[in-house]
Amino acid sequence: EAFIKQNVPNPFENETSIEYFVPDNATNASINIYNVSGQLIKNIVIDSKGSGVLKINTQDLQSGAYIYQLVIDSQTIGSKQMIQAK
Repeated sequence: EAFIKQNVPNPFENETSIEYFVPDNATNASINIYNVSGQLIKNIVIDSKGSGVLKINTQDLQSGAYIYQLVIDSQTIGSKQMIQAK
């Protein structure tokens, strides 16, 4: 079953990791990051199936809260909040 976990560490300064799982029958998958206004900040395509860890360098993001989602075949699997603290 597909899932996305809470990023570690959280809050974070310049880098954080997100653990996820994409099932073998998935056609396409991505992790989307939004600001609190709902604006898409980053779209990261996931090319591999199974368990994975996405490391995100966030030096270009301002301090504040962000929402990230795992989207598989146009369905949102889960959403979490992460906090950038510089």
